[in-house]
Amino acid sequence: MAKQYPVDWSGNGKHKVNPSWRRRVEIVHNLTWKPPSEGWAKVNVDGAFSPNNGQDGVGVIIRDARGAVILTAWKVIFQAASAEEVEALACIEGLNMAAEWVRDRVALESDCSELVRGLERKGTP
Repeated sequence: MAKQYPVDWSGNGKHKVNPSWRRRVEIVHNLTWKPPSEGWAKVNVDGAFSPNNGQDGVGVIIRDARGAVILTAWKVIFQAASAEEVEALACIEGLNMAAEWVRDRVALESDCSELVRGLERKGTP
């Protein structure tokens, strides 16, 4: 958003809000995290990829059916080849942590549609 609506540092740093921008924020704001079913934990992962400097990272948060945080973690990744690779590494990190620390069954949630489609495909190695 900062690139689309840069701050004018010469004044007070404020600018008028474009109504279409406000509407998009409301739509995003209405998307809410849904807790897993009772007896399950949800592993949410995200990866950050920077092709310019080779310093990437992953984040993990695991919550129970009440939405209470069981654990969180982050890790720096160096020299990843793509955003999908970083997201896959986030999934691996999250599932490894869940295997060690969570007694419930787990659901994995990622915002990388290509990776999710690949994981949902049946019969893939």
